[in-house]
Amino acid sequence: MVENESISTKPGHYTLKDLQSRPVIMSGQFYNNVINGHDEHGRPAAVFLARCGVADGAKCDNEVSVDVLVNDSWQTVTKYEAK
Repeated sequence: MVENESISTKPGHYTLKDLQSRPVIMSGQFYNNVINGHDEHGRPAAVFLARCGVADGAKCDNEVSVDVLVNDSWQTVTKYEAK
């Protein structure tokens, strides 16, 4: 596992194959945390891969969420369907 990895907030940066090949850092009810690190501005950031898909009522399959810590609050800055 890579510690303090540089995380891209660019939509489409992470592919489904890339994210599925990584170990899960923490598993939640709806998302798996697969990358922790910092964004291009040096802020703490995390990448999550959804555990639910369209069949479960989600907007898309394989949704990626990139969250950044801003003013002591986690904010989603990018969401997209991983291909």
